[in-house]
Amino acid sequence: MNIKNRLIIISILLGLTLMGTRCLEPNKNRDTTRIISHEVDLTKNTLQFFHKNKAGDNYKNAENLKEQLKAAGKELIFAMNGGMY
Repeated sequence: MNIKNRLIIISILLGLTLMGTRCLEPNKNRDTTRIISHEVDLTKNTLQFFHKNKAGDNYKNAENLKEQLKAAGKELIFAMNGGMY
């Protein structure tokens, strides 16, 4: 590999490194007030994971899950997409 190719590769790697460190800098304009959290007290509440209904179909959204739980006499208090975690 000649010196010109090495310099090109080093320049590319340096550029990628600088871009990567720029992405890690805190964004002062980021809105952190929109984060929602919910803690579950397992001594008082039941935590369940739902993937598919009795027919084997995905719920597809929280509203479908809520309706099916209501029909079974249960109440949905909080739901989130577990696929994110």
